[in-house]
Amino acid sequence: MTQTFDIRFARSAGLAGFFEAPANVFRWKGAGRLSIDATGFSIAVKRGLLALFGTRHTHRISNENLRSVYREGEALRVEYETEKSTRVVLPFWAGDRATAAQIVRMLPTSQTVELEHSTDVTQSGMPGADWRVLLTIGIALAVGAAAVWTLYSRTSSPLPMVNAEPAEATKPRDVGVAQQVEIEPPALVAGAAPPSSAAAMAPPGATIPIEAFDSIPKVSASEVVVIPIARGTPSHEFALKELAVFEREAALLEYDYRQAHKLLMTGRVSPEVFAERLEEFEMRWWDVTFHIYDNKQLEEPELLELRRVMLGAARRWRNFLSEYASGLRSGDHVMIAGPLGEVARAQEMRARARKFVR
Repeated sequence: MTQTFDIRFARSAGLAGFFEAPANVFRWKGAGRLSIDATGFSIAVKRGLLALFGTRHTHRISNENLRSVYREGEALRVEYETEKSTRVVLPFWAGDRATAAQIVRMLPTSQTVELEHSTDVTQSGMPGADWRVLLTIGIALAVGAAAVWTLYSRTSSPLPMVNAEPAEATKPRDVGVAQQVEIEPPALVAGAAPPSSAAAMAPPGATIPIEAFDSIPKVSASEVVVIPIARGTPSHEFALKELAVFEREAALLEYDYRQAHKLLMTGRVSPEVFAERLEEFEMRWWDVTFHIYDNKQLEEPELLELRRVMLGAARRWRNFLSEYASGLRSGDHVMIAGPLGEVARAQEMRARARKFVR
């Protein structure tokens, strides 16, 4: 028997989802439908205006190819493999937490993580904008404005003066054969990050430098108010220990990422090899996530907020690595340029976690 659920492919619902950057490899946007049966599940985007920005409308995933599912409130991320890739991540959103939890129960996977609340509920950042949509709208508005101005100029121009001699500067000159002037495009500096509009409007196959993501923001401070765990308590001692483990793993992963990125920017590894390294780093962040999630002592009331913040930082890093790898593989420079904000939020969460043990 097939069970069907209404879902969406953006954090925001309705018209706001139209302007939100696609979070999946199919570039699906808007409303969709998930159908689960005994052999697997099918996921599809509803045909309409929001579906015009995708290349396909349905995708089937068998139970044998399904690897894991992660739920955070009403947000879900399923991980599966295909003939071309050993790991594909597909995020989507259910209508509410109860529906998302029901979907998780019906998906046959041995690796499942469920969190009832978002790991970054205090984070007020807005989802990234889809620059392709904004550019399309901007170009349409510009063309419309140009057409209106041209029409206005033609209808409001004065009548020509009779028998008026043209000014010397405006008299046509006999230049013979028309000269052809070629305008050289500006040279791209190696390693420089192109503006998002240039990346979005570039023709397929155009050579555009990869965003220099070696400039990851430092862990400095967080403006979010935090109530520290009481000193001298067993919870405080345990929090110090777990935070030290988390910080050690985070620092090591960040160092390894920077080293791998230097190899990419100096041409010693290809984007394809670097994308594989990004997926390895994401799996290591999953190990950090499962360590936190499986630690039952972190579920004590005094430690729940610290647990939430550490899980949120790990999730932001995973999002960054996953989207960056997908952008490299698909050659989507808009997707490549988008996810650095996830790292900034992850670094802010690491700074916030330190406040719990002050």
